[in-house]
Amino acid sequence: MLGASASAAETLIEMTPASTEGGRKRQLAAVMRSVAERLANTPAVVRKSYVHALVVRSFQTGALKRAHRLSRGGHNRPRVEATLRRLVARLSKT
Repeated sequence: MLGASASAAETLIEMTPASTEGGRKRQLAAVMRSVAERLANTPAVVRKSYVHALVVRSFQTGALKRAHRLSRGGHNRPRVEATLRRLVARLSKT
């Protein structure tokens, strides 16, 4: 699950979220299709079972980009994984 979540997060971080909810849904659908191709699965299964819901929610709210700006990689950990750790840590505090 971490690999699929990281892959989706990397792609979403590079995107500018659409200004409408429908546009953001289309962006998420495109990312899920891309991840699904790599996993040889369907986009629905990827979104439900492989990409953590936190990645999707944080993209929709803008928290994903904020967390990425504040994160650093290192110690054999890519920056996107540090971003995911930051989001999970923030979620556990609430």
